[in-house]
Amino acid sequence: MEKLPFKPEGYNYWTWRGHKVHYVEQGAGDPIVLIHGFGASAFHW
Repeated sequence: MEKLPFKPEGYNYWTWRGHKVHYVEQGAGDPIVLIHGFGASAFHW
């Protein structure tokens, strides 16, 4: 797996049941979903 360059335009938010959910769309190819545990963030990936 290679590290992608930081692209803030790929950062998005979605509201689910009143909660703001942050997600990132970057790269090409098949989609992959990474879910972190409590106390972590997308920046840990």
